Amino acid sequence: MSAACVLPLCMLFLSCEDLLNILFEEVNGQSYDVVTATKSVSWDYSSSSDAYRADDSVLNINVSGSIGGKTLYLVKANPNDYSISLNDTRIVKSTASGFRAASEEETVTDVSDLISIPAESGKRHFTPPPVELPETAARNASADIFSGSSTVSKISRTVGTTKNIYVDDDTEISKFTQKTATLQAVGTYCNVWIVNDYYSIGSSSGNRVNKSVAQSFASKFDDMYKIITNIYGDESDKLIDADSSTRSTIYTKNMDDYSDTGTYVNIVIYDIGNDYSKRESEQCCVLGYFYAKDYYYSTKSSSDIIGKSNKGKYFYIDSAYAVNDLDDTISTLAHEFQHMINFNQKNIKHNLAPDTNYNEMLSMLCEDMMQSHLGVADKNSPKSRFQTFNSYYYLSGIREYRDGNYVSASYANAYAFGAWLARNYGGAALIKEISTNSYIDNESIVRAVRTVSGNNYTFDDLFAQFLTALLDNSSAYTMKKDAAQTVSYDGYTYPMTSINLLSSAYSPESEYMSENRKYAGNGYQSKGPFVFSNNYGTSLRSEYGISIHEIKTYSSGTTRDTISLSSSGAEGLVNYFIIK
Repeated sequence: MSAACVLPLCMLFLSCEDLLNILFEEVNGQSYDVVTATKSVSWDYSSSSDAYRADDSVLNINVSGSIGGKTLYLVKANPNDYSISLNDTRIVKSTASGFRAASEEETVTDVSDLISIPAESGKRHFTPPPVELPETAARNASADIFSGSSTVSKISRTVGTTKNIYVDDDTEISKFTQKTATLQAVGTYCNVWIVNDYYSIGSSSGNRVNKSVAQSFASKFDDMYKIITNIYGDESDKLIDADSSTRSTIYTKNMDDYSDTGTYVNIVIYDIGNDYSKRESEQCCVLGYFYAKDYYYSTKSSSDIIGKSNKGKYFYIDSAYAVNDLDDTISTLAHEFQHMINFNQKNIKHNLAPDTNYNEMLSMLCEDMMQSHLGVADKNSPKSRFQTFNSYYYLSGIREYRDGNYVSASYANAYAFGAWLARNYGGAALIKEISTNSYIDNESIVRAVRTVSGNNYTFDDLFAQFLTALLDNSSAYTMKKDAAQTVSYDGYTYPMTSINLLSSAYSPESEYMSENRKYAGNGYQSKGPFVFSNNYGTSLRSEYGISIHEIKTYSSGTTRDTISLSSSGAEGLVNYFIIK
């Protein structure tokens, strides 16, 4: 996420036609060279060495070991920052054990126009764009703008207090206007506001909520506050001086002096996107979000996003979902709070800008580790994303974030990788290290794994382990195990329970499988990630985009084979051979 995200993630309603139109993005122009592979390599297969990473120079792999009865898979992977056209990926042309590609002339067939993906409906998170600071202080203010005593009057924390708050007013979450909100509940750490237009004196219904809903949010947020900050660290108590700060230098001052709500977290409930009365296809379906704009302070009046800052700690929850999906919105509180904390831990403390995939991964892991404490069902947790992952993982890189209609695949991939990491490398202890170390993105992950586990793995090492976990539950790196519970707060040990990715609960929908089985590997069961056969596939997305292909099952007693690839492929393409 950027500093923003309330649910700066999530899913949106898509029609079948829309999905078919946008399923695959064309690679516009070729940003890589095509290379010819010539190298032959050897692979001593064993249960502890069941994956081999072949770079773009490898043509033949001579494998030896007890491979009889096991299945050979090829996982095409693209760790680069550009997409790779399907025509520039590679296929298995033959194996010494008798496999042959469909014909000598045939190359892999693009199923982009053939594959049918059912329409998806659901909720989503909104990821606001980052707030851009100039290269130089352009607002003509001095760096000591915040010197002196408090310049604002604090509002009364009495239920019934009103104030004007900037909220969005369109489904793109791009237009903001001030609306009057009333304080309906107070907690130890938070204020809960309901925009007056969406307040109900009686029972909650539609997109109007009553005081008891506000009190539920206050109680739940107070209950989770210390448990989350124990792992992720604290949110910032400082505002950024937008008049003097630049991209290279951040000036801050105590929020308690310059925010009328002090250092309390403000939860604002209203109809996000003003979409409740719109047709389903026109709704933005946003549960909530955090927008870093509210952490910026300026003495200048401006029409840019900083001019719409509420100058304090704010995140926003949709009133209709608060009425009809309370569990989801409670989980959203944890998700968005992580985004707020992350803005402090990375952006403010270290002047770093983490990528959205990394930030969303941390927020979904926050929901994951808080699920038991909050009593949230799997269907209202990030685990509900595994069906999307199993169906559409190839629509987004594992470490890529795509906007628009692809966003659900990006969220699913980010969570699948993060959930795997947590269950193999320390649970909440790992998350704490990722959140609070002075790095971002892949480097933050690698450093955290080294600190917690003592293993000197590279990111590519971790990625290869993740791939083996996708294909069966016997892998040493399977997700089907509970995360370690070595840290606690007030008796809560942050349980992150076993995940069976191959469970029928996460299977692609039957309509999807019946339509697309012809592109799948031999004997593929409709569980786990979709597996293509050798001669079908898709373009590879950037930032660890993958496609999984079944090649063959070895006869009993087989102890060696030579796998031969097509010789031409994109520079930077990586092929992982996995035997399971």
